Amino acid sequence: MQTLRNFTYILCAIGLTVGVWGCGGDSPTETTDTGADVTDPTDGAGCEEGFADCDEDDQNGCEVNLQISLENCGECGSVCGAENGTGECIGGVCAITCDAGFEQIDDGVCTDVDECDRELDDCDENASCTNEEGSFSCTCNDGFDGDGTACTDIDECTDGTSECGANASCVNEDGGFSCTCDDGYVGDGLVCEDIDECTDESDDCDENASCTNEEGGFSCACNDGYEGDGTTCTDIDECTVSTASCVPNATCTNEEGSFSCTCNDGYLEAEDGSCGDIDECALGTDNCAGNASCTNEAGSFSCGCNEGYTGDGVTCTDIDECAEGLNDCSVDASCSNLPGGFTCACNDGYEGDGVECADIDECAPAELWAEDFTSEELSGWTLLNSNDAVGWHVSGGSLVYSNASGTSYPGEHMGSAVSPVFQVHAGTMASFSIVLDLDDLDFTGGDLAFVGVALCDDLGTVEDCQASIAAESNPDATTWDTDFVLVWDKQEYYASTANDNELQVDLHLDEFTGHHVALIFAFDSVDQFYNDAKGVLVDNVVLQTLVHPTNTCSLDADCTNTVGSFACVCSEGFDGDGTVCTDIDECLNDPCHENASCTNQVGGFVCTCDEDYEGDGIASCVQNDDCIDHACPATASCVDGVNSYSCECIAPYSGDDCTTCAAEVGTTATNTWTLEAFFDDANCETVELASGTFEVMPLEIDRDVMLRGIEGGNTVLRLGIGTSGSVLTLESGDVTIHDLTIADGDADKGGGIHQVAGSLTLNEVSITDNVAEEGGGLYVAGAAALNNSSVTLNEAYSQDRALGGGIRVAEGGSLSFTNTNISSNTASTYGYCPTEPFQPGPYAHGGGIYTNGDIFGGGVIKNNLVNSCKTEGGALFVDHQSTGLGGTVELVGVEISDNKVVGESHDMGAIAVFVGTDSVTIRDSNLGAHEEPPTPELLEAAVYIYNVTEILIENTVVADIQGPFFLNHHIFGGSLSIVDSQFMGNGSPVISVQSGTITVKKSVFEGNGATVLDLKTRSGSIEDSLFKDNNYGDGVVIAQTNPGFYMDGTEPTLNIRGCTFTGNENAIYNTCESSDDISKVNITNSTFANHMGTCVLTSDSGTGICESHLQLSQVTVAHNDGAGICALRGLSGSKTFTTVRGSLFWENAAGCNEDGGTFISEGNNWFGSAGSCALGGSDTVGMNPLLGPLEDNGGLTWTMKLLSGSGAVNEVPGCVDHNDEPITVDQRGEPRDVSCDVGAYEQ
Repeated sequence: MQTLRNFTYILCAIGLTVGVWGCGGDSPTETTDTGADVTDPTDGAGCEEGFADCDEDDQNGCEVNLQISLENCGECGSVCGAENGTGECIGGVCAITCDAGFEQIDDGVCTDVDECDRELDDCDENASCTNEEGSFSCTCNDGFDGDGTACTDIDECTDGTSECGANASCVNEDGGFSCTCDDGYVGDGLVCEDIDECTDESDDCDENASCTNEEGGFSCACNDGYEGDGTTCTDIDECTVSTASCVPNATCTNEEGSFSCTCNDGYLEAEDGSCGDIDECALGTDNCAGNASCTNEAGSFSCGCNEGYTGDGVTCTDIDECAEGLNDCSVDASCSNLPGGFTCACNDGYEGDGVECADIDECAPAELWAEDFTSEELSGWTLLNSNDAVGWHVSGGSLVYSNASGTSYPGEHMGSAVSPVFQVHAGTMASFSIVLDLDDLDFTGGDLAFVGVALCDDLGTVEDCQASIAAESNPDATTWDTDFVLVWDKQEYYASTANDNELQVDLHLDEFTGHHVALIFAFDSVDQFYNDAKGVLVDNVVLQTLVHPTNTCSLDADCTNTVGSFACVCSEGFDGDGTVCTDIDECLNDPCHENASCTNQVGGFVCTCDEDYEGDGIASCVQNDDCIDHACPATASCVDGVNSYSCECIAPYSGDDCTTCAAEVGTTATNTWTLEAFFDDANCETVELASGTFEVMPLEIDRDVMLRGIEGGNTVLRLGIGTSGSVLTLESGDVTIHDLTIADGDADKGGGIHQVAGSLTLNEVSITDNVAEEGGGLYVAGAAALNNSSVTLNEAYSQDRALGGGIRVAEGGSLSFTNTNISSNTASTYGYCPTEPFQPGPYAHGGGIYTNGDIFGGGVIKNNLVNSCKTEGGALFVDHQSTGLGGTVELVGVEISDNKVVGESHDMGAIAVFVGTDSVTIRDSNLGAHEEPPTPELLEAAVYIYNVTEILIENTVVADIQGPFFLNHHIFGGSLSIVDSQFMGNGSPVISVQSGTITVKKSVFEGNGATVLDLKTRSGSIEDSLFKDNNYGDGVVIAQTNPGFYMDGTEPTLNIRGCTFTGNENAIYNTCESSDDISKVNITNSTFANHMGTCVLTSDSGTGICESHLQLSQVTVAHNDGAGICALRGLSGSKTFTTVRGSLFWENAAGCNEDGGTFISEGNNWFGSAGSCALGGSDTVGMNPLLGPLEDNGGLTWTMKLLSGSGAVNEVPGCVDHNDEPITVDQRGEPRDVSCDVGAYEQ
């Protein structure tokens, strides 16, 4: 097939269809669109030159570009051609053919082909190719010669073109050459320098040769004394070749490269160089043995062994005289070889010098030392604080303490004598005689001679011990600082004829065995006067051992002496090898009787019959009959035991002491019969009821007995259905009841329990649902105590009289209750009430308790009810008036609330009624609200107290009571005291006192009704109390109305001191009733503020010719809506006096209101405005006192203090109240100055 290469067809007509075949193509691709490729589908790898895969897709065969010109080219020849190529118009198509060396890349453009880059050149491998326009050229590389297509190497070494140095060799290389320095030279080949092998140690000369450098090499020459070629040199032996010259007695010694001369052994070089003999023996340079003798010789020495040794002199061996039998030791001694000799020592069990040895009796005592004091020079003894006059010394063969001067030394040590230090062996004993000579002594004290032991173990040496004793034996001291143990004293020389009293003393020192100690003899005088006696004489001190120190037998063994030794056999009762003997515990073999105990003893044992047994302890121990000496109660049988006895209860008795009779629940008849039998049996000290309900007929008890249920159980004792009477009637005896509920009784007295006499104690008992005319639950005619119990839901009920819904205490009886609940009981009647007033009719008293006797209690009394025509005492009615005997009521920690009285004609004391009682005490309690009756106008008082001598209310809260706390004392001297209590939210009047005296201290009255205190008292005192927010309407806090002088001539006076009144309607109203009456109220150090009524303080003469006095000293009255003080006169002839001194009235609606009364200023008062009152000359009006608000400024009540800069400070020259008593403190209790401040507060 024809090949097409490197041409472009320019079509002169648009839309011409052209077909083109590339080389090797089979199926042409046709296109009718302009700008399409004409592609041969065959692989382009076989294309001829000039053809390629032009679109570089590596997918098709040979390709040519077909460009279709959109212009009408006209005649082809006019435009067909190309630079570096030729064009030919073929069928109207211009075909471009590029020149050699060019190729068509862009259409119609012939571009140079880079043959070098495409490696199409034919240059030699050692030539460089250079591309040229349409061709290329070849040039041989440096070092090669040729035309570029063929290049050969140039030999620079041969043609002399190399630059190698003169001492270098040239080596031709392909395309170049190299230069290498010759051996012996160093450099880069172009320049080569000589190497100094001697300097850089690269030569191979022998170490004993010298190296010489040469040009391009080196040479070696052996040193003096050596021979060889220089690389190998050998030492020349001058001594062998006789070239050396040494002096006589010297030896030549060849040396490396030389020789030396040394004097022979035994010779020493002299200064002239000669060799002289050395004396080795004198210089100690010999080698003779230590036990040999050295002899000097010419040039040497010789050695010879000393006597007792054998050998060559250099080595000498000791001769063993013991082994060779050359000694003279005793046969009972041991020979011990020594260097050059021997020693002899007696064997154990013998004593002597070794040459002669005698047997030791180890079993005999040994004397350690003895001192008879025959010599003035003591050996080893130390006399402390010694002289002839006073102290210790040796005289006349004795150790003497004397006090010839008669000096008194009470209670002091007079010195001591200290023995030598010795070690205590087993069985050591010190013996001596001592005499206390008391001639001519008025002896009244306790002179004491004593011997002690000083322990010296920790002091190192004997001398240290003696020095310590000497240093610490202070003659003025009463004690010894050294460890000291007193072992003997004698203080019984009190003879009236004081002659020489001699005593021989033997001291056993076993307790100090093994210790180093010293004996101390001392004399202590506690005579209170003087001592001029001869004193103490000590003589013949001997220290010995009862057991020889070499004896190793146990103290519990027998020692037998043998020749040269001894034998130890443990004593009877001991076991061991004799040196150690252990006590035999015979008790381990149970030698005693079975009812005996064995006690081991040292060397034996003892059998002792057990307690309650008798006998020898070994063969027999017979038990005692303990029942013979011990009796059981009649309700038990005795059973003998081992060293004991027991009592077994006989039925029906039980318990630890067989005095308890237990009952189980049965029928009514069985229960009744059983309990009656138990109550009749004096041996039944306790009657115990099982858990459950016991229905019984009425039961009687007339002896001491305890009745109890099961603790924590539910045991009920109730009256059987259809039966009437008290559940229990206590005729006499001391009866205690525990853990029991008593219910459903119906009787005249005490539905649950009727106590006729005796004593009754109830613990954890509930009395409930019982009915009686008196004492619905309990009737007390003796002494009764209730602890942790309850009396509830009982009723006193009858036609005309019902007393004590819960409890009735009769005359002569007494009741105490602790933590007991008395609640929800009722006293009521069912008879008709009279229609006419003041006619007798049914009445009921004491819904909770009615008593004619004493009451002491704490607990709860609440929700009780009294319901009748005439009702009194909803919670409590106390009547000591009818008996005429008086009595005591003491309620501590009681809560009384929510009780009620309901009557048609008369209600009194919804809480309590007290009549004719000597003393009523209510402490630490709460008296609370009660229910108002249907007709509250009939309620005379919530608490009614009549004709009671003494009443104390302390630390008690009285709250929300609507009726008055009414006290009517019809006897002189009756008193009411209220201390640390609170009355809050109660009705009006809170307290009404009709006679007697009242004392109020540290109490609070807050939020109560119109009148807090309605007083007609003989005298009264109110101190440190607060009255706040009381009385609504036109009420007052305190209304004081007195009828006149009392029989003893005293004027009725109420003193108010240190109190605060605030937020009330009005504060105090003082008045009198009739002719000759007089009423005084003195107020001191008190504050009145923030009242809302017309007049804070009022004095009124009332309706008759009487006197009313209101007297103020150091009082503050401020910020009130009405007048500070009102002085009013009632009927003609009445006298009203209002007197003030040192008091402050500020920012009240009016200063004072003088309406017919007399206002008296005693000076030093302070008024905001005078009002209608006459003032004194020293009063201050209208000046601001700089008064602070009512607040807590300290003290028990709130005050209004004078601020800094107030003119009211120190304005009162002397503070005196209207009782002429000095006022030394202010309302807070703080001290007043001599010139005190105006008002209640002292700045």
